[in-house]
Amino acid sequence: MTSSPVRPDGHPLRELCESLLSRIEELSIGVTDDIRREIPSYAALPLAEQRMTVRNRLHALLRGLALDVEPTAGQLRDIQAESRRRAYYGLPVQDALATFHIGARRLWDELRAAARGTAAEDTAIELVAPLWLWVQSASGVVADAFADEAGSRNGREAGLRQRFLELLRTGGAPREQTAEIARELGFDPDGDFRALCTPARGPRRATSVCCSVRHGSLPGGSPAA
Repeated sequence: MTSSPVRPDGHPLRELCESLLSRIEELSIGVTDDIRREIPSYAALPLAEQRMTVRNRLHALLRGLALDVEPTAGQLRDIQAESRRRAYYGLPVQDALATFHIGARRLWDELRAAARGTAAEDTAIELVAPLWLWVQSASGVVADAFADEAGSRNGREAGLRQRFLELLRTGGAPREQTAEIARELGFDPDGDFRALCTPARGPRRATSVCCSVRHGSLPGGSPAA
């Protein structure tokens, strides 16, 4: 595959792919339903948003197969942005990667069915390699996006924990500000929870720990946690 079209109008494989493009709405609904049935975690993602994403990805993929071109840098950036959105919703990276395989499997079945009785019937197999090249290119971008998002989130959460402890330790901050940070860390500020300041080198066994953070020192030089 290249970055410039190599299949002219009327080419059997181009016509085959374009025949599926004419059914893009139907296909995107089917692939979305497959994903949500096989990967329960995707129930957390709004259905309309997922259908739009699947439609865009299928459209780009079918156009790429029709013209025999590789994913563009812009298309890969779109996949990267969508992957960060999946990470925001807490979806595991392996689930996000699996969606590309589900989509490719469904698409290949549709291509084979559409090729029967046409000029592309004997050559449709030539689409397998470029189809999986698209999947591999997308998978690499997805993995990188999840890794970047995880690093950003961990850094942000560490900062929030430090800020939360400081507000609890000193007091005086507006309750709304403290409550907002508590919610971001998973606490229920309207319920009951306990903040404990203890030497970090002491016993660490506890029945329930939501989060911890080192902060300064206790009298005597012991690090506090």
